[in-house]
Amino acid sequence: MNTETVCLDVCQPIEDVEEVLNWKKPVVCWASLVRKLERRTDFCCHTYPVCSVNNKPNFQKAETVPKTLVCHDMKGGYLADRWVNGTDNTEEYKFLLWSCIDIFVYFSHKLVTIPPLCWINAGHIHGVKVLGTIITEGPNGCSFWNDLATNEIKLYGFADQLAAICDHYGFDGYLINIENSMSYQVMESFVSFLEHLIKNLKTISPDKTIIWYDAVTFPFGKLLWQNKLNIFNKKFFDICDGIFLNYGWSEEDLIETVKECGSRKTDAYVGVDVFGRGVFGGGGFTTCQAMDVIRKHGLSAAIFAPGWVHENCEPDETADNRDFMFWELLTEYLYCYGPARIPFKTSFCRGFGHKKYKEGRVVMDQPWFNLSEMNHMPGLLSGIHQIEESSCFVYYQNDAYEGGGCLLVKPPERASVGKHCDRLFVCDFYVPYAEKIHIKVASKPLFTDSDPATLYDLILSMVDHEDCDNHSEKSLMRKVCLPVISNIRPEDSPNKWILSDFIFEVGCAHIVSIDCRLISDKTPVLIGYFSISTEDTEPSEIGDMPINGSHSPDGYCSTMKIANVLCDSKKNSA
Repeated sequence: MNTETVCLDVCQPIEDVEEVLNWKKPVVCWASLVRKLERRTDFCCHTYPVCSVNNKPNFQKAETVPKTLVCHDMKGGYLADRWVNGTDNTEEYKFLLWSCIDIFVYFSHKLVTIPPLCWINAGHIHGVKVLGTIITEGPNGCSFWNDLATNEIKLYGFADQLAAICDHYGFDGYLINIENSMSYQVMESFVSFLEHLIKNLKTISPDKTIIWYDAVTFPFGKLLWQNKLNIFNKKFFDICDGIFLNYGWSEEDLIETVKECGSRKTDAYVGVDVFGRGVFGGGGFTTCQAMDVIRKHGLSAAIFAPGWVHENCEPDETADNRDFMFWELLTEYLYCYGPARIPFKTSFCRGFGHKKYKEGRVVMDQPWFNLSEMNHMPGLLSGIHQIEESSCFVYYQNDAYEGGGCLLVKPPERASVGKHCDRLFVCDFYVPYAEKIHIKVASKPLFTDSDPATLYDLILSMVDHEDCDNHSEKSLMRKVCLPVISNIRPEDSPNKWILSDFIFEVGCAHIVSIDCRLISDKTPVLIGYFSISTEDTEPSEIGDMPINGSHSPDGYCSTMKIANVLCDSKKNSA
């Protein structure tokens, strides 16, 4: 009887070909904990770096806009993120702007990089594909393919096993990174291997993805980075789902790339090394210069090693601050997507915290870090509490309803309170005719005085079902205004989470945006939980959220509201 590897506690790569060829599906494995890839909207809108009353969504179809790939390369990979049950170090590298990227690649210099569980789950909950890496390099890589090319059974068996590994661990494909020369004859065998791997993956699922890294050329197998799409790498572009172009490009190279792409322009991912190794603009905080030129030509981008913000952090800086500044400079070049399935719920937990909370109470009084516990993040760049920035949404980790943190909504600095809306989510929540929507929100006001105040509204924008293919026509939108907290005094809710419930009908419609409008110019508000469902799709709740305040546990109270506030955009402009 064959014995299978047991791997429940740790995620790890595969380092040699025999280990791949002998791989068997483990009986016990962390793969059983992988989330399925969630659906996300098939439309998107530009994100934005600064709050403004004019930040209204301008929806575009996903297939018409360039894509963004982020390639993780953090000190060789498999640091504390390899542990299935997480760690107590909250300073580990994390990525938060999931709503604005399309593909996440976990990279290492091992033969087969299997993405750790936490990264697969964080990507999948946001509808982002997570790829592993297949890499060979230098003389060893040359010998590797020479050996496989002489044994067709091993060559195709290697492809079969790679597809089976991808299927078992629940990730979405591979970046193929061949950085070694090959002979003409070996290149012929390699292309057959690649086509066989792609066929196997597409048989598992048409959504499995292979991206080719621009290094070795066809047909002569020279290790010669092209930095553009041309006749020497187009063979790989034609048989793969996309190409990751090397970093040493010029604008003239991008012009040539556009000509070669034909109708597949957004499948060319132009590489940008954040460490600045020979890249346009110099990388780092000037990565935006490269992004500006890439988007000028309508091409997709591959941002390599954004962990630079961590690795180059000075003693007087914080990695969170640097990360926020880095992505703030890129937001105008990104496109925001969102959830597209009801029921939907989130506590805005980022997958770590100084403490852990459940239903507003501390259940673990020590630091923790596990990105598998990340909830859906807002569809925009959010600031970090105690870091000076311009966003009205700020991640807050000194309190939570569930998990390790929540959102702090603060008065806008550049727009009038009461007129300003900030977008929580771009979404596509289909509500059938005669179905009632059920929305639950957990909030906590941070009072600065004793005056009662209407603190904030949630605003739902929607289009009728028959108009759902025309999201850009904002005139067709209707809006529902939900007064989440109104006329609350400090003595009514002293440091308590307020649980608000709304039940209402919208007809047959698609909810396409959920916005937050802060009314008070003095009182910031914490949002610790949001869920939306219909009668037939009630979410499995994080905990029972009682309607009657008299039955609420200590630490929070609740309100019940039947929303009957359906209005059109002219009557209730957000």
